[in-house]
Amino acid sequence: MVPGVRRLEPQLCDGRRLLRARCEAQGLNLDTDAKLVDRILEKALPRALDYATKCLGDDEYMVGGMFSLADIALTTSFVNLNLAGVNVDATCWPAYAAYLERIYALPFYAPIVADVPTWTKYQQD
Repeated sequence: MVPGVRRLEPQLCDGRRLLRARCEAQGLNLDTDAKLVDRILEKALPRALDYATKCLGDDEYMVGGMFSLADIALTTSFVNLNLAGVNVDATCWPAYAAYLERIYALPFYAPIVADVPTWTKYQQD
């Protein structure tokens, strides 16, 4: 097991709850837990980003200097957050924002994320 990756998992799961809450607010006629959304954005996500940035350090990839399942697991959560209109603030977490962009630009990953719509598209529909 990669140190820290399992610890991040519960906090990143909040991203899926945030996405659901944002989608509910956009017209799915479901209640949105505004306190939950605020808690995720103000506390859980910054903690997860601080921890992930610390785990990444100066490395290009999360584990062993090469692309791995850990990179897929961590970056996929941020694709989901992007769908909810949340991006990693590059001024607060420049290393992690650069890491995400580097992973998203990989030849086998780029076509996948290129087809993911942005939150703006959902707001317009």
